[in-house]
Amino acid sequence: MGGRAESGCSGADFVKVGRTVCAQNINSWFLDEVLPLEAMLTTFLRRSVREPGVVADLRQEVYVRVYEAALRKIPHPVRPFLLATARNLVIDRARRNQVVSIEAVVDLAELEIAADDPGRSAASRRARNCAACKQHSIACRRVAARR
Repeated sequence: MGGRAESGCSGADFVKVGRTVCAQNINSWFLDEVLPLEAMLTTFLRRSVREPGVVADLRQEVYVRVYEAALRKIPHPVRPFLLATARNLVIDRARRNQVVSIEAVVDLAELEIAADDPGRSAASRRARNCAACKQHSIACRRVAARR
């Protein structure tokens, strides 16, 4: 293939849409197209994330995802792709942070669950409810009884 010799790419080239794309071309694309958007990306991440200390880490993760996508096919236009990648990363991170670890509860006895006699806890709730109802007027008690 004469195209490789002319472009100066090695045997590790990627063929994309009738042209040869090598790692050197992807690197120069990244430097020319993606890195100039760093200020915009940082602003977006600062507005999207509550902890300012993780903005730099998230920015690097966005860069990794964009670069890996460029290895398959160079995205065009770059700006919307970069922002969509950042938005998806922030959403993924929020989902991960919402997951509650089962290991967070070390001792199930601390939860004060009456698993041995469920009727006992229901009876105590009923007694509390009856005591609370006696404090209200007769009309209120009738309404509560009907519900």
